[in-house]
Amino acid sequence: MFFNGIDLSPYFRIKDIRGRGLIQRYVNGIPVAGMEGEHFGSINTPQKYLEIDVRITGEDLRKTIDELNSILATNAPVPIIFPDEPEMTYWGIVETSSESGEKFHLKWHDTTIIIRRSDPFKYGPERTRNPISDTTTISNRGTAEADPIIEVEAKESITYAMVQNQNDLIQLGEETYPKYTMVGRPYDVEEKPFEKYQRVYYSNASDLVGWTTASNSDIDGGIVTGNIVTRGGRFVADSYGEGSNWHGPAIKTSIERPIRDFRLSAFVGFLNESEANMVGRLEIYLLDINGNAIAKMALKDTSAARAAVFAEMRAGDRNNNDMIISGFPTRETGWNNFSGQLRISREWDDRMEENVWSAYVALVDTSTGRHHGRRIVSEWRDGGRYTNNVAQIVIHMGTVGTHNPIHANSGVSSVILQEIVQEPEGVPYIAHAGDIITFDSKKEDVFINGEPRNDLLDFGSDFIQLAKGENLLVFHPSSFRSRSVKYREKFR
Repeated sequence: MFFNGIDLSPYFRIKDIRGRGLIQRYVNGIPVAGMEGEHFGSINTPQKYLEIDVRITGEDLRKTIDELNSILATNAPVPIIFPDEPEMTYWGIVETSSESGEKFHLKWHDTTIIIRRSDPFKYGPERTRNPISDTTTISNRGTAEADPIIEVEAKESITYAMVQNQNDLIQLGEETYPKYTMVGRPYDVEEKPFEKYQRVYYSNASDLVGWTTASNSDIDGGIVTGNIVTRGGRFVADSYGEGSNWHGPAIKTSIERPIRDFRLSAFVGFLNESEANMVGRLEIYLLDINGNAIAKMALKDTSAARAAVFAEMRAGDRNNNDMIISGFPTRETGWNNFSGQLRISREWDDRMEENVWSAYVALVDTSTGRHHGRRIVSEWRDGGRYTNNVAQIVIHMGTVGTHNPIHANSGVSSVILQEIVQEPEGVPYIAHAGDIITFDSKKEDVFINGEPRNDLLDFGSDFIQLAKGENLLVFHPSSFRSRSVKYREKFR
């Protein structure tokens, strides 16, 4: 038996397994007064249990049981594979056990391990179809519908992406229609596509051309001292100088022309766990032409006793401001050794005569590109208070007094400032050449380059499944460089 990828045969011998038999279902009826019987309502598949009778053996029986406990005590359901079904995977979490005897002098202990299967299905090996065409047939040989992960790569700018399954049907009234999943929307002949986010500044941190040393007034308190250099594809602090309060280097650059509606994005690393007494801040400001702060994105660790990173996403300057995001993630240490995305935007609403702001903080798994550990505020309104145009960008890294600063590899890998263009009669592009769009039917999420974008889902979308048997998938538009489908056949 493999439990969470660990072979448990050195610890015990399986005597019996229960819980892999015929299906169990809850049939829900609707009783009606005066009616014989009931109306049929719906069917639900409940959770299941695996009961595994085992004999634990070992020269040091108590140590063997302790080791086994440490393996079985997981915090979430894990994959389980049995020797008589090597290609099938169950998912479950150990809930309890019942002891049936122990002969310490014979070095064995009999028990029943009870595993709760919140997901009552078992799964075959992962299958991948790649490459595939705009119209492709996928075979599902399981005994239940499968949840595919579908990935497409754009070969040019597109306003929408859609996949439809001609064999996964939904009934609306008396008619049935194929389900589809779509982000964005197509445009007709009377509309035109447009680039909503137009780049006005970009740096990949390869050089300091165009950057100058910032002033003390450009940052939130403390003094500007030390140097920022480019190293390893990042702007990093080469030195912090000295100071009794906040101090550290800061650099500033100007954009070609001031802009009103903006989106500022940066990929940053904030490495604070090498030593518990590291204290630091990494901040990116937007200033107007007179040096007044309009917005700020920041990561901070202000505790000298423990490692804990919090974020600040702010509208306004140091003295007159509103915090759109301020604080720790759900788990207080969840942003430690942060590597990921910071983003803040502002867009004017003519009808309400105020700005609509959004802020976003997310870790990024560099191996998969997926965003996680996210905090997002998608529509915060300022009542028209913060209206100055953006003209300058400031990057600052600091520490306090003689405390150890954050790790030397911390810094900014890229910074992008975009102007938000408003064209009410147009349809905005949602992806461009090389962008990856992922439809994950199991999680019911859509990702663009790893970032969840369910906000772009079409109102009539359903996450498609692969029906039992043959499935005809149709992709739109034809502007994809590649398409792939991953799925695991599901069995009752």
